[in-house]
Amino acid sequence: MVANKNVPPSDGETTKILKATHAVQLNSAIAFLPTVLNQLFSLLVSSGNEEISTNIIRLLIHIVSMVHGSNSSEALNTYVKFVFVGETSGGRTVHEELANHLPGLLNPTNTDFLLVNKFLSHSGFFFQIMVKSMAQHLLTSGRIKMHRHERFQPDFLNKIENLLKVLSPYLLSKYREMPSETKQLNASIANFLKRCLSFLDRGFVLRLVSWYLSTFSGEARVLFELKYAFLNVICSHEHYVAFNLPLLQMKGRSDVCSEFWLSEEFCRRHYLAGLLLIEAKNSLGQEASARRLALNTLRDLMAKHELDDRYQAKGQLARIASLYIPWLGIVLDNLHRLSETQQAGQSPMLSTASSVVSTPSKPYNRFTFHQDSVSARTSLSVRDSTYLAAIAGQVMTNGGSTISLDSETSTVSGDGTTISQETAIHRQVDGVNTSRHARSVSGTQALVRVEKLLPSEVKDILVCFLFVLKHLAHDQIITWWHNCSHDEILSFFKVIQLCLHEFKYTGRRQIAGGVTTSQPPTRSGGGTKSMTLPARMHPPDFSTDPSVNIDLKQSNDTSRHPLLSGSNSIGRDAVPLRDGESSSLYQALLEANLATEVGLAVLDVLGLYCLHFRDTLMADGGDNQVMGSVFSLYLSFLQVGQSETLFRHVFAALRAFINNFSKPLFQGNATLCGQLCLELLRCCNSRLSAIRQEACAILYLLMRSNFEFSGRKGLTRVHLQVIISVSQLLGNIVGLNNARFQESLSLINSYASSDKVMKGTGFPTEVKDLTKRIRTVLMATAQMKELHHEPEVLTDLQHSLANSYASTPELRLTWLETMTRNHANLSNFSEAACCQLHIAALMAQYLKLKGDQDWGAEAFSPISANIAQDETSLKLDSGVQDVQYTEDGLVEQMEVCADYLEKAERYECLYYLYNLILPIYQRKRDFCCHV
Repeated sequence: MVANKNVPPSDGETTKILKATHAVQLNSAIAFLPTVLNQLFSLLVSSGNEEISTNIIRLLIHIVSMVHGSNSSEALNTYVKFVFVGETSGGRTVHEELANHLPGLLNPTNTDFLLVNKFLSHSGFFFQIMVKSMAQHLLTSGRIKMHRHERFQPDFLNKIENLLKVLSPYLLSKYREMPSETKQLNASIANFLKRCLSFLDRGFVLRLVSWYLSTFSGEARVLFELKYAFLNVICSHEHYVAFNLPLLQMKGRSDVCSEFWLSEEFCRRHYLAGLLLIEAKNSLGQEASARRLALNTLRDLMAKHELDDRYQAKGQLARIASLYIPWLGIVLDNLHRLSETQQAGQSPMLSTASSVVSTPSKPYNRFTFHQDSVSARTSLSVRDSTYLAAIAGQVMTNGGSTISLDSETSTVSGDGTTISQETAIHRQVDGVNTSRHARSVSGTQALVRVEKLLPSEVKDILVCFLFVLKHLAHDQIITWWHNCSHDEILSFFKVIQLCLHEFKYTGRRQIAGGVTTSQPPTRSGGGTKSMTLPARMHPPDFSTDPSVNIDLKQSNDTSRHPLLSGSNSIGRDAVPLRDGESSSLYQALLEANLATEVGLAVLDVLGLYCLHFRDTLMADGGDNQVMGSVFSLYLSFLQVGQSETLFRHVFAALRAFINNFSKPLFQGNATLCGQLCLELLRCCNSRLSAIRQEACAILYLLMRSNFEFSGRKGLTRVHLQVIISVSQLLGNIVGLNNARFQESLSLINSYASSDKVMKGTGFPTEVKDLTKRIRTVLMATAQMKELHHEPEVLTDLQHSLANSYASTPELRLTWLETMTRNHANLSNFSEAACCQLHIAALMAQYLKLKGDQDWGAEAFSPISANIAQDETSLKLDSGVQDVQYTEDGLVEQMEVCADYLEKAERYECLYYLYNLILPIYQRKRDFCCHV
């Protein structure tokens, strides 16, 4: 009888015991959980009976479900982490047995729904057991030292593939009725494949990833959530960067160019990054929820890269940023959806929320790329196993990666000698140059949503764009620019300008209002996050720290975009802020730092472009669209509220621009110089003394550069544009007549007086004359507002103002006409006629300076000596296009003068006036006008 106790029960008896164990009490199961599970897993590998193995797995699913249902899931996690040890018996292992029997149990044709439902909810436990068993098996057997594709038998890999093919249909069939269970199953599969990347042949695992993502073919929002939750987990692998940079090889120019868009070569070398970018691009044609999921995944991954302390050495982030170069082109393609206003010539349909365009009739395929009509239309498939060979590590020692992150330039390439070329590449022959960026994803005909992007989406898209620009190596971005078309360069600068406006600092008061009223949205996809980020910390309490001071210029713009929190945060989840002063101060500090960082990144890009593309900017003497875009960006820094710290860098960049590009400023069209003068004068009126000083220094440099450019003959252009800009500011009711602006004028005078290089020239006198005229304009304008009820005094002020504009014909003419109307209303026709004569003399002097006639204002001396004295100080700038006087216009003006002289009964003056008109009539043989 004693001997009989050591005899194991028969297979039939064991099966009965296993079935009877389903009735075990919960308290007993929890109390003896490690022992029970150890015995079951030991029996699983020791028994070769199919029925016993099936019943063991059924019992395991039942016990795990029962323990989870009692809120004791921590016991299961503890068991997996600390207790479980994978046993081996007769060559059988736990992971192999689970992979072998689970597909048969879960197959819809021969199982019950209760078992399936239990497994869907708790599949994570079994996948964790499989992963740990695989890891222990590799360590104990020594197979960890083998090549990845040799570690496990092909039969086991086929079983894993079969298991996934059995489970994936449940996601599509049960996501409506069992949303939480399918979400849990999706997360379990994602984590399982993520861990398989560490142990299995990576080419095999990535093929499974590719196949699994292709199963999400529906348009339901839940399916999008499942897909991006899966992709987010896969991309959170700690060696994600190494997976995407598997080889190090020197490349030619064609190889470099292929890295700039979602090409065949790019996706073969950087598979996961290419997959993520394709999904993000395709999502832009979907509804808002799908867009948000894709953009959050991409944004959070980039944030993880920047915060990862493994990649902080010089050049490492540049290599990582090279993985996302195609994102630059994707953003350019969607520029019309990013901007707030509809582009000229764009169909109104594209700006409506419900508009559609004709594109592929099937949903975008993440593995097919078609280039638009601007570039080559190329179609390729990346599901072939050879695309994954490099990433799988099959051609490298021990599956290792030979990548070096210390190089600033990405030199990753597929080697034709080690990578099979059996991949089928299908190209449509359009005969187009493939050196340009080909970015559109298209296929067969379908209706795809094209709606305006939400403000939060725009910010996420732009912050990813800025991440690439900030960290990309200089030689790479220069090469990217070389491969851009003219229109793409213009679109690039439009995106950059949009970045400045989207991330501008709006002021602490507005941010504080947004913090108290906004509720951070919850993240979808079960709240999955980057797995290696540090724990979230509460913001510091600034309310008790008197040393904290945010000295930032607040913008006057009243646009109210959502705050960068929750789904709008840059690479971070919603940060739980405390109520009160510290919360708003902390949020304002985040916004201010972000605005400054964006500004510095944009300045770096602008400086780099100006340094390497001088010939492009100087084409047609600088009168071209690219120069206009670059200069507009520099002006945007002055127009958008910036921090005092950033302003110092902006003014330094402007000084370099003025020194390097004097010709566009001082020759040809005067538009650029005029716009710069206008914005600098605004800054001269700033409340911050440091900004006023920097603006005065830049304005003085502009005057001196103009003086030097003219061969030290004068600063005519800057003089005219400053006077015009002052008039524009006064017309826009900008208060310039204050102590701050007067201090700025004095500072400019002091610069001119103390400049030793300019002593002995007429430059200091020119500067003092200009500042004097500005002061006259300001004083006269202020007094005119006070004395508008006294006509005589008002007219004297207008005359003073007109004299201050003696060098600017259009502005002087405006005030002379205003004086004429006032005198005529008071029946002072002699004074009105005198004003009109001054206008005629001004026009004659203009034509003389232009070389159109040989006499000017001096011809009016017989009528009045004051006319010649006042109008001969006119300064002519060939770049000013808004003044176009002609001889016909002069004749008409002198006829008006004659009418006023008759009304004033100044007949003695008509003789001299007609002496000027008659020669013109005679030369034109216009004898009718003699009468």
